[in-house]
Amino acid sequence: MEKILFRIMCIIMIVIFSACSSPHHGVEDCGLVEPLPNNGEQIAEINGGKYPYDWQYLFKIGQGCYPQHPEDGDINYCVELEVAALEAKERGLSFTQEEYNEALNTWRAMPEYYDAIISDAESSLEQDGNLDLTQQKEYQTKIKNAKRWKSNYVETLNGILEAEDITETEFWQREKPYIEKGLYALAYTNYMLESYLTANNIEEADATDIDADDYEKYCKSELEKLKQKYEVKILR
Repeated sequence: MEKILFRIMCIIMIVIFSACSSPHHGVEDCGLVEPLPNNGEQIAEINGGKYPYDWQYLFKIGQGCYPQHPEDGDINYCVELEVAALEAKERGLSFTQEEYNEALNTWRAMPEYYDAIISDAESSLEQDGNLDLTQQKEYQTKIKNAKRWKSNYVETLNGILEAEDITETEFWQREKPYIEKGLYALAYTNYMLESYLTANNIEEADATDIDADDYEKYCKSELEKLKQKYEVKILR
């Protein structure tokens, strides 16, 4: 579960849910991979079209619970997500039905995943009498974070259900194109990893030994190239 969670939500930023309203501005036709964000503050231009920040859309494509009012990091992540998905489609990158099923099932089961983290940490605190103070604090922090993440997830999902006047069953029935778009972005992430391994003569089995700083620099460089290719302009 943790492996697929990492793959789906890599570089994910889970933040405290905010209950403020957002202005309604749909995305302009700028050649992006559908579906597109519908509402929110215009935060960027991509391919000459205005692009809005839509926290509900980010949730739908499996990217976590974001604040309604974005910070710079949120904005940068949004545009990188879009250009990565677009480049993946242009390169003919894709994913299997099994990967889609796994991604959908994992995203749908996130509350249970958080419950498992909480239960495991609580059991360790109750049953292990040899924990020192530092270890106890680590487990307590893990419990606190998992409860917050679950609350954010449930609150965001319920907000979407209320706004769209649909049931949770209907929500998951409509998820297919959104999860697929998230997987296109992931496909480009996998492409970058494979390219980095090839360029540096690293075997896939040794990928865990990659220098994190060098790989991060490589990814940032590649994404910056995509931003230039697709004429990304941040509007704030």
